[in-house]
Parts: sequence; C-alpha cells; structure tokens
Amino acid sequence: MNKDLTPMTADDFHEKMRLIDAELSQKGVPVYERSFQAFPIAAPDYNGPLMSSGIDSSEYGEYEGPNLLGKIHNWYKQIYGKRASAARDLGRIPIIIKDDTYLVRLPLVYEIPEINILPFVDGLTPAVARRLSAAELNEIRNKFIEGYTLTRKFEDLYSQLGVEETKGTKRKSDPFLDSAMQDKDAAVDCLDEELDTNGAVFHSQQLTEKMLNAVLFHFNGMSEEDINKKYKHRIIDIYKAISGYAKFPARIISELNFISRYKMSIKDAKRQVSSSDAVKAFWSGLRIGGFCATLLSGYKKRVQSLPITSTKEESRMKRKGSEAKPARQMPIEEMLAPFEALRVGVLATVEEGRPYTSIIAFALTPDRRTLLFTTSSSTRKYRNIISQPAVSILLDNRSQSAGDINSAQAVTLLGTAKKVRAGAKKEQYKAIFVNRHPELADFIDDPGTALIAFTLQQAVHVARFEDVSVWP
Repeated sequence: MNKDLTPMTADDFHEKMRLIDAELSQKGVPVYERSFQAFPIAAPDYNGPLMSSGIDSSEYGEYEGPNLLGKIHNWYKQIYGKRASAARDLGRIPIIIKDDTYLVRLPLVYEIPEINILPFVDGLTPAVARRLSAAELNEIRNKFIEGYTLTRKFEDLYSQLGVEETKGTKRKSDPFLDSAMQDKDAAVDCLDEELDTNGAVFHSQQLTEKMLNAVLFHFNGMSEEDINKKYKHRIIDIYKAISGYAKFPARIISELNFISRYKMSIKDAKRQVSSSDAVKAFWSGLRIGGFCATLLSGYKKRVQSLPITSTKEESRMKRKGSEAKPARQMPIEEMLAPFEALRVGVLATVEEGRPYTSIIAFALTPDRRTLLFTTSSSTRKYRNIISQPAVSILLDNRSQSAGDINSAQAVTLLGTAKKVRAGAKKEQYKAIFVNRHPELADFIDDPGTALIAFTLQQAVHVARFEDVSVWP
C-alpha cells in the first residue's frame, strides 16, 4: 500500500478540508456525499484498504488511510451536523445463495479502494459464509459490482438533472422517474422477510415500463396521458418506439423479452412466482432501467468497477485445475462494457518479426467498431504500423490486487491500424478523441502527430482466466 510521504498536520488538514469542501460545493455535490468524495482528493496517491474488516488503525498515521477517512467524516459532522449523516446506502439488491434469497446493501462509496462484500449481505451467517464455494463467492462479487454500477446510473441521472437545473437548463419535469424509483425499492422490499414474489415481479415490471416511458417522454415529447393511452403497459411496443432513437444492446433486448412475459395482473395471481424467477425479474428491471437512465443522462457513462478485497472465505479456497471451456459468442457491446472506464490500453505492433508493445490513450467510436489513438510520427509504433498495419490492442480491468485472480477481465482486439488523412472524417474522429482526452487537445493538433484509426475485425474476451468469449 502507498503511505503518505509527507505527514499532515491538524492545521494542514483543516485548511485542505475547507478548500475541498468549497470545490465539492461548487460542483453541486450534496453534503451527505462529500465526505466520501473528499478522501480521494485529500489523498490521491493512497491505494490501501479503507473499509475492509480487520483493519488495524494503529498501523497508519493520524492523517493517513482509514484514519484520514475517519477525520474527514468527523470534520463534516462538526461543520454540518445531521446534514452530513444522511443514509449511506444506495439501496439493496437481491441475490440467490444456496437456493435462498438474500438482500445485499449497496454502500455509498466514491472511489474507495477496497470493500469486503460479505458483511453487506443481510442475514448471511458466518456458518453459511464458510460453506460458500469459490464459484458462489465469485457470483456474489459479480452481482455486487453489477448492482452497484447499475444503481449508480440512476444516481448519476438525478445528479445530471440537478446540474442542469443549477445551470438554468432544466428539462421538462418527467412524470415517470420518481415513480420508477419507488418501484425499484418496492421490488426489493417484496423480497425481504415477508416474501411476496408476485409483488416483486410486478414492481420490477413497473420499473421497466416507467423507465422506458421516461425515455419516450424525453426523446419523443409525448405527454404522460398520450403514452399511457397509446401503449397501455405494452413493454415491447414502447421499446419498439424508442428503438428509433437509441440502439439497444442484445442483452437488454433479451431482458425485455423476459420481463414482458409478466402482466400487471401478476400482482394478484394466486400462483406464486418462484423466488429465483422473482430475483431474475428484478435484475431484468434493474438492467433495463439502468440502460434507460444512461440514455436520459445524455451521454455515455463510464462504468467504474469497485475493486473487491478477498474475504477470509476466499483465502482458504484452493484453485482447482479444470479443462478449458469452449468459447461462446458475445456481442461486441457487451464485451467492451467492463472497460468503459478505461482511458489507456496496450498496443502490440510488429517490429522486424517480433512483438513490440506500447501504452496508448484511446477513444472508441459510438458504434464500437473503431478505436482511435494518437502518436508522434517519429515513434517506433508509428513506423511499425506503416510497415505492418495488422496490430492488436489489449484492454483489461486489473486492479493490481489479489482479487484479480478471480475478477479481472481482459479483451484482445484484433484488426488493422491506419493513419487518418485530412478531411471531414478526421475532424469527426478528432472531436471524439478530444472529448475523451481533453488534455491531449494540443498534442493532436501538432503537425508531427498522427491520428490512428484501428478498425476492429475480431475480439477475444477472457474472464476468470478460463471463460472465453469471441466476436464476431
């Protein structure tokens, strides 16, 4: 772990906090969120544990790591009182563990390096936790990460709406959003102790319908009355109307087909839906709703996965050898989704018959078929590309932690690279690249800089070292 090289004094801390709080206030960050967002600003180089269980605070300086996080929380409590103590959970998600339904709390976290997941699983006893297999632990981890990411999409949408309001560009009030959020929470509540699977499916279906209606309301301009009158809860028809404004990934279409099987009457049906199907229905609604929230935010969200610390249960597991699994087909959009937050990748070119690798800052075109990067025309990689345009690019989400052995994913992109010549296409590509990397705006305009377009021809995705998927 990184330790602060220069110890912070109390005066330094208070002065720094005043500046950080002013910065976050100017950005419109709510008071109860600021203590989490303040930490990475106060300690940008820290990469150790903060919220994991078993942390010995005596190993850290007074203004370092978890102790600094505690100081920041206390500072906000002293300055803002109860306003700084709002609920810290984003919500809950249901998962199936050993054929039983459990609810997992999603903590309000901002770029926290490590989180131990199992304490957030309500009702999970130590005895059950000890019996979890490596595959079950992986499933819990993956669901937590996906649930957190999807839930943040809703939070990001409301933050975006708040920013627009402060800038005086508030959009027309959407009659569906708040009700959809209520259905999201109600679906989870139905899967709590007094299990109501039909109610969970009903609210998940309503979450889906209302988020789709919100997109239709925003893009089409139809009124609430006209939408309800024309589509009358027909989810697939609403989707078809929206598809003219936005392209839906194959996975989202699959979720739509699943959730549309249920009608509003499911709530009062005598036959109860199974717990597993109710949980599946919730996840369909959450995925569709998260996708709609992204559309409503007005720009492509960069997904940030939470690095997860290994639990004691995982540590005792021994990895077992297994035969290689056959590769499966995966849409390129789904394949690239885990790497949306990446800004750099590794380029492999050929130099005199040998591989040569370089780190590149890249940007993807909206259709995910072209990857753009820049380089000086005097570099080895540029000369290699001119000599041999066939190249490959590696994208991965390693966190350089022990958890990578089970959670890291990588995709190898195969294709050809070519310098983009002057013209309308180059200006279009430049805009895409600079939007992703504004810090390189001057570099891309330098006469000695080449803008390279990598045309994607094949892709191979690997997860957990053995789950292989290919495109096309």
